[in-house]
Amino acid sequence: MSEHRIAIWNLLHDGTLDRTERCGGDLQLEIRLSYLATRALPGSSGLKLTLHGCTSFAFVAWESSDIVTDLRSISNLELGILSTDSESRPIDVITDRGVLKVDFSDLSIELENGSPISFEELQEIAKGYWDDFSNRPCPCFPVRPQGDTAKRSGDAVSSKTKPFSL
Repeated sequence: MSEHRIAIWNLLHDGTLDRTERCGGDLQLEIRLSYLATRALPGSSGLKLTLHGCTSFAFVAWESSDIVTDLRSISNLELGILSTDSESRPIDVITDRGVLKVDFSDLSIELENGSPISFEELQEIAKGYWDDFSNRPCPCFPVRPQGDTAKRSGDAVSSKTKPFSL
């Protein structure tokens, strides 16, 4: 899935669609996505995505299957972007409440200050974020010492304890 028009929706994972505005044949989206935006521009909280030649932008709710095409109504939902499995257009963007159905000819991305950023630059920023995320220790599961040092008073763990397996 190297097509930028499709792959962008996976980069925007956990972003929130805050605003939509029609500008001629284009559709401008404001996406709140601070974990990536702040890496590209310190202190920023979002990105602007322009869908050039946008011919379709509709939301289908999971609960009701109602089709919403009014841009203000879609913006008011503050949809959380999750991903897409689409391999061709039109694109089905999975959100936290349903599916955005989108079709457009090209896209451009801007930082909050209006500076353009390429898809490849955003992809590198996202890769760096997720690499850092996967390498950080989980505060939920403290790291316990291995071997003989694992046995402490009142502790059931010892160096002779076999790992649990199914």
